[in-house]
Amino acid sequence: MLGKLRPSVAILDPSTTRCDLCFSSRRGAAGFLAGAFTGGGILGTIFVADGFGASAGASLVDWGSNTMPVNHASYDHPVIIDAKFSGPISPTERKPSGDRVLFDAVLFDMGGVIVTGPFAGFARYEIDNDLPADTIRSINATNADSNAWARYERGEIDRDGFCRMYTLEAAAMGFRVDAEAVLTCMKSERVTEMIEVLMRLRGHVKLAMITNNLHPMDRDASLIADVLDAFDVIIESSVEGVRKPDPAIYQRACERLSVAPERCVFLDDLGVNLKPARAMGMTTIKVIDPVAAAGELAALLAVHP
Repeated sequence: MLGKLRPSVAILDPSTTRCDLCFSSRRGAAGFLAGAFTGGGILGTIFVADGFGASAGASLVDWGSNTMPVNHASYDHPVIIDAKFSGPISPTERKPSGDRVLFDAVLFDMGGVIVTGPFAGFARYEIDNDLPADTIRSINATNADSNAWARYERGEIDRDGFCRMYTLEAAAMGFRVDAEAVLTCMKSERVTEMIEVLMRLRGHVKLAMITNNLHPMDRDASLIADVLDAFDVIIESSVEGVRKPDPAIYQRACERLSVAPERCVFLDDLGVNLKPARAMGMTTIKVIDPVAAAGELAALLAVHP
């Protein structure tokens, strides 16, 4: 089965020897394993195996000391990472009761999760314009629910209105900022490892995207146009007139998915957006390293009662 694939990394379910997750890079698979083990409860032996899973050339990994796979050889064939499970994942850190949970839905943020976020663009703008680091984020965080950025994301003002208001807000904080340039500096790239896990989940759990955006998405021209059909629900702040972290936007997602918050996993790169979702009962994953977060999600959803 794997022999015809391009070089890749696969996670095998040892109980059935079928391919359960296939990543396009060893980094993605390492992220899965890192998430699985930091989540707790998966015990046993991990090895990197050659070709079709033969033990020849296998590299044992000591997860007891939280080390990562030490096998940096390049491969011109599929590589299999086989996890030997000796116990169920314990979600006690995620659910105080210690009860195992079968999730019905996964909710994804877009920027910073499925595609890269705007912060690298902000940093480049600040460097190019001799502004202190995090100037743009500081402006955006001031009066965070009523400032120009928040109002634009709720569709309350248009682009021209945003630029006028944002320029005044920056000036009030002592900064000279070109609001139009700030908007155009935000360039994103696809997060391949997260998209791979997302697409594997299609048809197994309900999927939703909750995104704060400045204008309604052009779905045909979107950077992830080929991924959007995987979502059962897409909620855009500019369309809904409500934005994260307002609890109403999470409730709206649950209602449209017909799921309870307690049966949802939500991924976002901002803690302020995760807090209200967690208060509603959702299990949350903060995306700092998207690869590790994709691994944590894959490990979390491997739990079966």
